[in-house]
Amino acid sequence: IGDVTGKGIPASLFMSKVSGAFKFLASQDKHPAETLSDLNMKLTREAATPTFVTIFYCVFDTGKRVMKFASAGHPPILYLAKDSSSRFLDTEEGLPLGMMEAAYVGNQISYSKGDIFVFYTDGVTEARDGHSKMYGPDRLVSVAQRNRESSCQDILNAIEEDVRRFEPKSRQHDDLTLIVIKAT
Repeated sequence: IGDVTGKGIPASLFMSKVSGAFKFLASQDKHPAETLSDLNMKLTREAATPTFVTIFYCVFDTGKRVMKFASAGHPPILYLAKDSSSRFLDTEEGLPLGMMEAAYVGNQISYSKGDIFVFYTDGVTEARDGHSKMYGPDRLVSVAQRNRESSCQDILNAIEEDVRRFEPKSRQHDDLTLIVIKAT
């Protein structure tokens, strides 16, 4: 999941460039941290604008039930284990891609059937109510936990509806992207 800075045509063009380069550089055989490092090197060397992108990139090995991941300045994903515990998957956060040359550190987690992963952009946790209070990660965890027995689509819908109720439509300051995966 990723989130580009800026809006409009320049941001769209930059994200298109990032997407194309990512598809070329990504591989199941490479750790996500290596892919992010390669992608960042390409973007910083070809930088024409001060635009950058945050990315949380992971690769699922469904045979071994292991997910390898790395972050380039993106919020950590929410992991809900089937035993009802939840936590944000941390990794030593690297800089957003395209800012400057940097190293990226990855991590991995073993997962089980029924475990849930919630990917989101900062438009979710940084949504603000009428009093400028942020939605925050705790509220995201609470909504996901309450709906953990539901389908992926229903979990996603519950989070999106809660954010929409929290943030007045006229005040929406950022786009929202959500992806929910449940291991089978």
